[in-house]
Amino acid sequence: MILKVFKKADLILLAALIVCGIIASVAVAHTGADGGEVCLSKSGREIGRYSLDEDINILVNKTAVEMTWPAGQEIAFEEAPEDYNIVTIRGGKVSVESADCRSQVCVDHRPVSRSGESIICLPHKLVVEIVSPDKARDYDTLAQ
Repeated sequence: MILKVFKKADLILLAALIVCGIIASVAVAHTGADGGEVCLSKSGREIGRYSLDEDINILVNKTAVEMTWPAGQEIAFEEAPEDYNIVTIRGGKVSVESADCRSQVCVDHRPVSRSGESIICLPHKLVVEIVSPDKARDYDTLAQ
């Protein structure tokens, strides 16, 4: 039945295109460079840089990095901070472990580890971005 609509050459071409598409998708997914640093920005202003080699938790409050402590270690707060995110670097990957925003999109995001990947918390205006160490402070473009 299918052969009446398509010729044999059409089916071979279709199969070849599907295989090429799968190969291209796999190649693109695996070509991202491993990042070396985590850049934290709050309201468009950089507030900290950390190595992916560190295993730490970072408490980001309304305006800045409030404190850091070793990953895996639990800590108790006397007063719950407001507008906070806890960013965790563990095993070369970064994630937002907890936040007090309503949407929790940043907490549900998968951990990131490759250069150019990011996690964004819109309610708190926090951007967690992976940057490569050799291009950590380079400009994307230069205008004259």
